[in-house]
Amino acid sequence: MNRAKLEALISAAVTFFSVLLIVAFAIGVSSQGALKGPDAFVLRWTVISLMVAFSALVAWVRWKFFQVPRLSSTATPIVAASRPAAALRSSSDILAASRQAIVFRQHFPPPHRDSALSFFGGAPVAPGGFRWPRPEGAGAQSKPFSFLMQIDCSEVPPPARLGMLPDRGVLYFFHDLTWGQQDAFRVLYEEGEDRDWRRIEPPDDLGHAFGDQAKFVWQWTQSADDCPRLLPKWTFQPIALEITPDAYDPHDRETPDAPFLWPGEKLVAGALRRAQGEDVPGTWFSVRDSIDEAGGLRRPFANYPHDWRAVQICSGLLLHRTRHSPPSTHALRELTASGRAALVAAISDEAKGWFDRARSHSPFDAVPDRESDEFWSWLADKPWLVRFVITDALNISVEASLSESREAAARIPTLVARRVHSRHALAIESENGLFARTPDRMLAPPVDVQGHQWDRAKTHLLLLELSSNEGLGHHFGEGVYQFWITPADLRARRFDKVELTADAY
Repeated sequence: MNRAKLEALISAAVTFFSVLLIVAFAIGVSSQGALKGPDAFVLRWTVISLMVAFSALVAWVRWKFFQVPRLSSTATPIVAASRPAAALRSSSDILAASRQAIVFRQHFPPPHRDSALSFFGGAPVAPGGFRWPRPEGAGAQSKPFSFLMQIDCSEVPPPARLGMLPDRGVLYFFHDLTWGQQDAFRVLYEEGEDRDWRRIEPPDDLGHAFGDQAKFVWQWTQSADDCPRLLPKWTFQPIALEITPDAYDPHDRETPDAPFLWPGEKLVAGALRRAQGEDVPGTWFSVRDSIDEAGGLRRPFANYPHDWRAVQICSGLLLHRTRHSPPSTHALRELTASGRAALVAAISDEAKGWFDRARSHSPFDAVPDRESDEFWSWLADKPWLVRFVITDALNISVEASLSESREAAARIPTLVARRVHSRHALAIESENGLFARTPDRMLAPPVDVQGHQWDRAKTHLLLLELSSNEGLGHHFGEGVYQFWITPADLRARRFDKVELTADAY
């Protein structure tokens, strides 16, 4: 129990006993002995019960209406008169950010416009002369950072900039995804007026996303050479949503200097649904889509596998499965130990053959019909194994094609593409109602996963918060990356002063 709540409870208890004594004294003086004697038993207990009830009511009123003031639409922070003007302004800025969030509504499917300046992943688009950031110094630690995203400030609704975010130019976020030092990052700002904007080619020494852990993140890959250096590109539109005062739990506001924290998905799900702007059904792929009533394998769509990357992904996932956790199914239990080993080895060899064949082609070229049918026939022959990887294979390959190019995306049927839309939506409609997860966002209340950011959230704005998202290639584990900046530094565009924290649930 926090201090404010304890003080209110003590005050209510004192009120109860004080009122009880006063009422008892008044009744004792005025009753003139009417409550004495055996004949007054019922009357005496009736009066005592009413005394207790009245005292409890007064104490409850004291508890309910005279504890620490709660948040309201007109509430202002209680500050000491001696606080400097800069501190007062900072508190006002942080309070303003607690009433909104800038979220990122992904374009689905991506339009692949060269003019887009707000997107996750890919390679940055910036004015000529832009330098891809890297750590200072030499050696392995000087390898360039991975590009996370960029935000066109002019696309942020003006009121949501809070008079602090620039009204033009682009913010860039880079980070060391090798799970090394958490402070290995850069936030850059380019105003870019009257300058040519172009795609910035990755440096030759840019490593694989997630470094030495890349093969564990991209489980379909077979070597470091198969792992991507750039995260998948998904364009978005910044959308401002309002967080109403009643979204906050009153109990969380009972400590006078408590920071405003993200109120939770259930309380803001409606706002996220409105920010999404369209109904997105939760019709994601499941194993039931690929296995028929007889236990056979059902082809997901007519031209699957639609490109050579899809062949790589499915065969690579099968290789991973046979190496690390071959299923114990009825089809294998009927075999001897040596027979099971021989069958698994044969399937692994065949999967490796398909993977190598796909690797010899450009990954997003279409697979000829004959070879597409041949690969599917090979899969259909072993539904007892393919059922364990087909859902992941579909999600990953469909998203890869949608994000790659207009030509690759055109091979995905519209109804199939919709099946992965829920992995990129702010809110989805499911059979259990509206569902929304914690969105990536900026200039908004933060989450405080382990209680480590309680004090920081009182003095800093949340410039950006990112969580794990498989569809975006954000394999961050069970945690969040949070970029922080003071209101004064944001106004002065001192993005070199940004701080990064990483916490896990």
